[in-house]
Amino acid sequence: MVVIWNGVLERINKVSKEIESKKRNLEKLETAVMVVMWNGVLERINKVSKEIESEKRNLEKLETAVMVVMWNGVLERINQVSKEIESEKRNLEKLETAVMAVIWNVVLERINKVSKEIQASTIDLITVVNIYDFLQVFRISARKF
Repeated sequence: MVVIWNGVLERINKVSKEIESKKRNLEKLETAVMVVMWNGVLERINKVSKEIESEKRNLEKLETAVMVVMWNGVLERINQVSKEIESEKRNLEKLETAVMAVIWNVVLERINKVSKEIQASTIDLITVVNIYDFLQVFRISARKF
């Protein structure tokens, strides 16, 4: 019976050693799988990080392009408004010249009429004083205009 038990014990020891060996192999395999898995994760993280950096550069380029387009639009609008202001300024200068011509025409017509009446041989002194008073009132009202 001792021989049988020796054989059983040997078999148990052998199976136990095989189990320990397989256990160590499984631990090594688990470690290898974890390393491969983490390497894959790290590779993916690096790839995503590079993609993010690339997108960041693209966004910066796009932002720059948008700013250039926006400032070009602003500058174009400033130039357009500047041209409109210059055009309106020329129009106002023309209008000012026309208004001054009309005003001076009225003033000179009045002075000419007064001059002709004063130079008439049939005019008396009271009429001349009245005409000068009227001319003075006209001059004051024209200045207010």
